[in-house]
Amino acid sequence: MSVYTHFGSMEALVRAVVEEGFARLEAHLAAVEPTADPVHDLARQTAAYVAHARENPELYAVMFATAPLAGYRPATPEELHLGRHETLDRVGASIERAVEAGRFESQHGSAPVFRWWTIVHGYVLLEGVGYLARERGPGRVLGPLLVDFLVGQGDARARAGRSVSGVLT
Repeated sequence: MSVYTHFGSMEALVRAVVEEGFARLEAHLAAVEPTADPVHDLARQTAAYVAHARENPELYAVMFATAPLAGYRPATPEELHLGRHETLDRVGASIERAVEAGRFESQHGSAPVFRWWTIVHGYVLLEGVGYLARERGPGRVLGPLLVDFLVGQGDARARAGRSVSGVLT
């Protein structure tokens, strides 16, 4: 009964949990202070995203509807949109700074941000269920995959590698 007293419905409870999850993720990303190297900042945001998922595995599962809460999972466009813009806007700002710095080619729209998100989210899911070892996965899988993404955005491989080096552990 307390769920209904405080939230009104199971759907409202799940919505509040998802909002809290994205608020925590936003806090992790906000803690990444910009430096002179926007590509390094993007690597640090990647590490912050992974840290959030590692610190909050059950919350992360509810945020992305991989684990329903009491049989309910977010499914409507509105529910799937909760918190997304604030989180992705930070990453988008780093990508835009990399374009302005001449590291990335200019692209319109949100495609680069969603490509980044797909890489990081996919990695987090695979690590979370044990397909990738937490001790080796960042260096063997996520780091090289992020460098490939950065090169695909227009960065030089050696320079991208230096920006990512030592960030993902």
